[in-house]
Amino acid sequence: MSKPPAREQAQVNIRMPEDLRERIKSAADGNNRSMNAEIVVALEDRYPAPPTFYDTEKVHAIIAEMRELLAILQAPAIEADRKQRAQNKIDQLETEYQKLRALK
Repeated sequence: MSKPPAREQAQVNIRMPEDLRERIKSAADGNNRSMNAEIVVALEDRYPAPPTFYDTEKVHAIIAEMRELLAILQAPAIEADRKQRAQNKIDQLETEYQKLRALK
């Protein structure tokens, strides 16, 4: 993920407890990052960007997993519980795919 130049990034000043600042500083040092970069990484992890329909990696992953599940369902001798688990996963993936399409 490339970041825009500093002049195009929002600047936010915050107040925090000193012990939190020290924990961030310690983590940043351990990860060989600035405190700013450490905070940005933590915030990105907590508040990820919403997926878009054009997230082709996600769409391809869903399709690949559905193909594998369909192969299980088409097997000649398949246990009922395995068939149900595969069908449930397909339903879950379809819901996820529909959510991605809604973002289009």
